[in-house]
Amino acid sequence: MPGTEFDFPSTVPLPASRIAARVGAWVRDPTATRQRKPGYIPHFSLAAPTQWFYFTFMAALLRLWCRPIWRTPALMLAAIQCVCDKNSRTVSRVLLAGLGRPVTTRAWCKLHWNRCYQTQVSRLLLLQMDRLTTQWATRRVRITGCLPSGGAILVGPHHDGFRLGLLALAGLGPSLACITSDSYDPADLAVMDPTRRATMLARLPFHERVYAGRVFSYRAGGRNGLRHLAGGGYLVQLTDNFWSSGTPHSVLGRRLPVA
Repeated sequence: MPGTEFDFPSTVPLPASRIAARVGAWVRDPTATRQRKPGYIPHFSLAAPTQWFYFTFMAALLRLWCRPIWRTPALMLAAIQCVCDKNSRTVSRVLLAGLGRPVTTRAWCKLHWNRCYQTQVSRLLLLQMDRLTTQWATRRVRITGCLPSGGAILVGPHHDGFRLGLLALAGLGPSLACITSDSYDPADLAVMDPTRRATMLARLPFHERVYAGRVFSYRAGGRNGLRHLAGGGYLVQLTDNFWSSGTPHSVLGRRLPVA
């Protein structure tokens, strides 16, 4: 998030398989007993009133300012989420255990608050993607190290902090491209989960600013991605697609498991 450090490369491995196993075993989908709409994504899709609040009401409210706003509203919304989001509190406890850290009240409260705050910051900045420039990002994200010369594949998680880092990186001049499973075809958008559709449409200005239209579908990403790499460009691959059916996609002609 703004003010964080973006490192190349990351040298901190996480026990992802252990965390996933514990989260899956102990954290239930809060809407498991409700009738789900087609394309529903557990722990991601928002209820209709919540989606209206963010993508309609908050989006209009944030337009009253002439610059991106997130700190104060994120603090207020995070305080509400801390109290009301029982599922998030459970996730925080399980994450501590999965990371092998003591599940003390202090550690749990700190992690729970940080998760709620970062969630709200991510949503608020998503609603203002068309106002986030590379100059705005470079003032808030510190990049240490440098990219290898001649092009490279940049692998990272689906995380808004990573995307803001890419926005800052784009300001330094490298030619970035991306492989994605997102489809902006009107027929696909019509049957897509509403939260995912709203998120994708809000993120379009980011794609244009960072990738300049070089966004390849995973079906054609191998050929186009290799051409981009051959020309000295950098190919971004976010391989942890948490809403897929579980079948791994082919990345540059190979099926790459990500633990």
